[in-house]
Amino acid sequence: MFRPVVDLQFLYPPLFYRYLQRDEGVVDFYSGDFADNNTFIRRNRHLEGLSFSRAPRNIVREINRFPDENGRRALEDKIAGKETVFVITGQQPSVLGGPLYVVYKALTVIKLAREMERVLGRPVQPLFWVAGEDHNIFEMTRIFVPAMPRGGEARRVRLSVPYFGPPAGRIKLRPRALEKLLERFEQLAPEGEHKAALMSLLKEKALLSGNLCEWFINVMSPLFSSLGLVFFDPLRASAEGLYTEMLLKVVEEGALIHSLISREEEKIKAAGFPLQVERTGQESFIMIVWKGRRCALYRDGDMFFTAKGELSLSKKELLGLIREEPHLFSPNVLLRPLFQDSLFPTLSYVPGPHELAYFAQVRGVYEIFGQEMPPLYPRVGATLVEPEIGRLLQKYNLSAEEAMRRCSQNEERNSPRGRKLVPGNIVRENLWPRSRPQERVFNIFSYIISYGFTFWHRFCEEFPLAAGHYICQWGNGELNDS
Repeated sequence: MFRPVVDLQFLYPPLFYRYLQRDEGVVDFYSGDFADNNTFIRRNRHLEGLSFSRAPRNIVREINRFPDENGRRALEDKIAGKETVFVITGQQPSVLGGPLYVVYKALTVIKLAREMERVLGRPVQPLFWVAGEDHNIFEMTRIFVPAMPRGGEARRVRLSVPYFGPPAGRIKLRPRALEKLLERFEQLAPEGEHKAALMSLLKEKALLSGNLCEWFINVMSPLFSSLGLVFFDPLRASAEGLYTEMLLKVVEEGALIHSLISREEEKIKAAGFPLQVERTGQESFIMIVWKGRRCALYRDGDMFFTAKGELSLSKKELLGLIREEPHLFSPNVLLRPLFQDSLFPTLSYVPGPHELAYFAQVRGVYEIFGQEMPPLYPRVGATLVEPEIGRLLQKYNLSAEEAMRRCSQNEERNSPRGRKLVPGNIVRENLWPRSRPQERVFNIFSYIISYGFTFWHRFCEEFPLAAGHYICQWGNGELNDS
């Protein structure tokens, strides 16, 4: 079902590609070789000397729904166990679970946790960090569905939200807006014998959800709860004051944090890579929710302010506000990994290409907080090739990998005398939709509607752990439910 893509350079940015190749010059930006079990054995020994609050694990137990009573008890015991360490990934809470790569992140942490349990002989829990503190709601509120009939452009499905600016997890969902999104998804999704049952499930989960975080967890849980994955809402951590001590230290150590990031950035630039997150030098690395909007705080000496001047605080005032109203505050994108690793004994984090790039900028900052950066295991990628697409590729004697590469380079439009090197819109709009890799555009539920949960279960079972990108291809009737 899965076969590896050989040429990864057209799929991923150079830094991520070279990390996948285990290039020493890139691995040195991080905390060891992700493909060497000794990296995780050393990390395991490091974690044995650290202590962590029980409060984050209590949040996990409270917000997750488990498939049955026995499963619930076993998983709760594992989460609470002193010996348990965590393999973590995360993403913003997008509608209907977001693009395919979100699913691939989840499956990668599940597979990695199982492998590390075998290697280390201790409980390893896969966890998904639902980044509901993010306020870039535009990307979270839309998904794309393959065009029906085949060959047209992917169709957008978008959730209407009443306002922009607050953290996504604090925006209340309007029932009618959810109904309209699901109606449009149902209209655009492929027909199939599984469609009615799946739409009924999605509508049921929508009714149980008050905000985007809850909806994301409610939609994803049926796919992954039987595989042992649990979800975490960092807005709960912020509200319960679990970030407070870290935030206070960030205020006190701001100059040193900038200096250490600059040191790492010089190494990155010297190696010829661009910085994922550009800095002005005035960042405080702290975000605040003020008058309903999440804003970055900037710093000039002992004064802190928002970019548009809505708020100005002295250092003393800011420290007091963090203590009194911790729910207003969260780290910015660069320091989010350190806050995460302060809450859980993180054996490994699974990043995507862009996350991996900004992790390189903050490696040195970990030492301020008495931590070390965990090993980073790159999330596995995949492109789904349905039977109709597979037959078309076979007709033209073309592999899926070569078709994707040609689409990425726009060769079918720029070839001599207009000769099309890729067989038409059908292949392009299914393997490279909207001029992007399929995993960044389509949503998993379109495929489950077409091929049922037999497809989903086998997909999960055979999903590979070895880092890279894979073609997942199947024939007619091979995966349909009986």
